[in-house]
Order: sequence, then C-alpha cells, then structure tokens
Amino acid sequence: ISPNVPFRFANLINKEVIEKRIGVFLLSNGDIIIAKNQETILIKRNGKWLNCQLSSFVNALSDFMEEYSIDNYLISQIFSTVLDISFSHTGGLIALLIDDEYLSGTNQIIDDYEQLSKTITDEELETSIKKNNEFLKKTELKKEIRKRKNKKQMIRALLNNENKKFTDIERKLRSELAALDGAFIINKNGEVVAIGTIIQNDKGSSGGGRSAAAKKLSKKGIAIKISTDG
Repeated sequence: ISPNVPFRFANLINKEVIEKRIGVFLLSNGDIIIAKNQETILIKRNGKWLNCQLSSFVNALSDFMEEYSIDNYLISQIFSTVLDISFSHTGGLIALLIDDEYLSGTNQIIDDYEQLSKTITDEELETSIKKNNEFLKKTELKKEIRKRKNKKQMIRALLNNENKKFTDIERKLRSELAALDGAFIINKNGEVVAIGTIIQNDKGSSGGGRSAAAKKLSKKGIAIKISTDG
C-alpha cells in the first residue's frame, strides 16, 4: 500500500484511481479527498485545502534527514501512520529522537519502565511512581502499578514480545498503537523505544498535553502531533 494513501481508503483508491482517472471522495464528516495515480494529493478539511503528499513531507525534513542519516523508508512509513491517524480522528504523537539524552541521566523524561527494552522490578516501579506522585494513597499506588504493568504487557504481547523496528510493525496495528494516549517514541535507527508514554513536560507549558510533549521532544529530534480533528 502506498504511504501516500490513508489505510482505510487504500483498496478503493488502488483499484479505481488508475491511469488517467482522478478520484474525488466526499466523506461523511465533510472532508474532500482528491486522489490521482493511486495516491492522495489534496484534502479539504475545515474549509482549507491541505497538501498531503509524501514528497512535501520529505522535503520539509530533508536537512534533518541528511544531517542525522535518517532512512527515507523510515520517514515514508512515519508519514503513512500520520496519515492513517489523521483519518481515524483519534489523535496521536510520534517522535523520532536523535540521541538517548531523554532516556537516562539528568535530562531523562521517559521513565525506565516505559522503555520497552528495559526491565525493572515491581519495587523499582513503585519507587519511580512515588517519586513523581508523592501524595498517592496506598490503594491508588497499587492501582497505578497494576495499570502500568498491564499496559506494558499488552503492548509487548501485540509486538510478540520482540524489540521491533517501527517499519516491522504491521501498518494498521502501528496506527492503533500510535493513537494510544501518550507518545510513540522511536530512535533514529527506527527502533521502537516506548509506546503510549506520558512525557514529563516543562512547567508552565502552554497548549494541550500532546502539544507540550511535541515541543519538548522536538528539542532532540522531530515530533509530529496529529489533532483529534485530523
């Protein structure tokens, strides 16, 4: 499936928008999609025409990709997931980090337990939660520990308990994981670091949680926030 086509419309566009045909699709929410050569070209949303071509996305990131040797295929697959989330109207946040500064040390903003490659004990998890939530009652603490453990077990199970690359995850599953509350974090090699992780934002951050997290993560890479309105 072309990364330039939303997953939910892929079969229709691939089958019908061929040769010299141009596809014009009016969606029930009022969006209009223009497709050509089996690819999405433009979307009219909230009264504005939006360029949703992969080439424009790559052009915007070309300097970043060259400086940090980011693979073209990885960027194209990130774009496809962004497009899928845009049409699912769930909202999401995907970030690609260029180094490990946010994963450990004094500038760590992604908890060890949230990082899929790391394993910590229940005692260490409890200590970590207490550190950031010192006023939690004992029952609330137990509930939070259970919630975090269940979430990580679910994500690991969906990934077959493997440390996968972003591009190795089936596209539909990828968009569903990226739509979870929190951020989908990968490194510059495309390896999945964390899924649905809540970022410790700077104090006084403006905007919603995802917007603040995107600004914070973009200091060490690129961050793409998709609003729930698409």
